Amino acid sequence: MALAKPTLSNALLKTKEPEKPRREKIYNAKATPARQGKRGLTLYLDPVAHASLKAIAEERSATEDQDVRIKDLLEEAVNLVLQRYGKKPIA
Repeated sequence: MALAKPTLSNALLKTKEPEKPRREKIYNAKATPARQGKRGLTLYLDPVAHASLKAIAEERSATEDQDVRIKDLLEEAVNLVLQRYGKKPIA
């Protein structure tokens, strides 16, 4: 059996196109400035746990000069977990 003669067109068909550089994904590009570049996370809690977090936030708001929200408490919790595992805190 005779082998096919190599041709330029066959060689070009076998070559791969160079990979395009990957663009960095921008999260929440259309979000408010405070949320741009951040990822969302949903957490489902028992009503009792939610009420406890809300009470803690209200107590801290009453004793501090600024409003403390449940979101702030959750960020604090994430920082504690990150520190526990030797990672840099987010805030």
